[in-house]
Amino acid sequence: MHQLAPAALADACSVTGVRRLVHVSALGLGERVTSGFLTSKRHGEAALLARSIDCVIVRPSLLDGPDGYGTRWFRKVARWPVHFIPASALGRMAPLDVDDLGVALSVLCEIDDLPLREIELGGATEMTIRAYVARLRSEQCGANARPALTLAIPHWLAR
Repeated sequence: MHQLAPAALADACSVTGVRRLVHVSALGLGERVTSGFLTSKRHGEAALLARSIDCVIVRPSLLDGPDGYGTRWFRKVARWPVHFIPASALGRMAPLDVDDLGVALSVLCEIDDLPLREIELGGATEMTIRAYVARLRSEQCGANARPALTLAIPHWLAR
């Protein structure tokens, strides 16, 4: 789906004269991807970039909104009294509000002579997964809520 559908859509756009195709992909598509999801997303991007149509690939950060699959999961975990955080999760992320992504996509559709073909988007604040889950807990349970106990778990267990 991640490879064949974007390629077919790009081909259809070139036949019908669509001005620009804006494709939402995913962050983390470097050379060392190990998941099937990210590998298939990378192949889909390559298929688009091989076409001669005007396309923009947008790679958003973790989307933060009330009803997304990932956000619902993070919000559920945030309510738990214990947060199990992968010990290997040392990087920082910048969650992007889903409404901000919508605005960015609409702007990308309208810009004439867009010089970029690939754009990575993130929110305004970088944080660790631990800080993100703690922020969600505070938002949902109130500022006076007792902080959750945080336990680092091995990478293999988190997977």
